[in-house]
Amino acid sequence: MSRTAPHDDIDESDLVVTHPEDHAAGPTAVAVSMKRAIEGMGVRRTARTLLG
Repeated sequence: MSRTAPHDDIDESDLVVTHPEDHAAGPTAVAVSMKRAIEGMGVRRTARTLLG
């Protein structure tokens, strides 16, 4: 099933370019990763994976 092209394209005049971030991850990323690991593997396997 094909789609038609959008009538309105992105307005690049509103684009703002900034300097790249210095950090790849922060506390939120660590918390989300831990939550997903615990939900997927459980506390014991997550701890063994990270500490082992």
